[in-house]
Amino acid sequence: MTNETQRYADLMPDGSGLADLQDNVLSDYERATRLRSFSATGIPGWLQTAEYAHAMLTCFRRLAGEPGHDVDAAVASRRKREQLLRDGRRQVHSIIGQPGLRYVVGGDPGMLASALTHVLEAIDWPTCTIGVMPDFNYGPQIPPLGTFYLLDDTSVSLETEVTSTTITEPKDIAVYDRAFTCVAALAVYGGEAKAVIRGVINSLD
Repeated sequence: MTNETQRYADLMPDGSGLADLQDNVLSDYERATRLRSFSATGIPGWLQTAEYAHAMLTCFRRLAGEPGHDVDAAVASRRKREQLLRDGRRQVHSIIGQPGLRYVVGGDPGMLASALTHVLEAIDWPTCTIGVMPDFNYGPQIPPLGTFYLLDDTSVSLETEVTSTTITEPKDIAVYDRAFTCVAALAVYGGEAKAVIRGVINSLD
């Protein structure tokens, strides 16, 4: 049986619970020294601007039919993840699917353009390797993938806005490790990645 733990945002009547989930995920990331991610549907949490994260979390609150009293606190917790990318104590390799770059969260193209500009800046951070998977060009090696985060070689985090599942079964971690190796080989980096992102930004005008 797969070893996994699952945490849900306990969406209380007063709209609380979401911030606690973000805090718990942050604690998992803080313990890791090697962070890898593939984000299929949007900008990964540790590269999100405050405005992008707020729009994303607010959308899910609305779907849940709950007030969003703790969205600001949840955004503040999520933004702390960026420090993990910049403190020089971790190896970070993040890959974003090109269709995810185009998702206009909350219907605000200007906000998305700012968020993508932030990713452009992050490509030059010395602590990070950031790639773009052009148009989900998976090739024959792997099937379409959802978003996942590899923490060291000891766990995989499958995170949505309202739940986080952590997988610790070695054989299952190995599957995600091989999948990441495949998408990393197909992704583009540096100037090529920037060109893809700038193309998306220009298309928002």
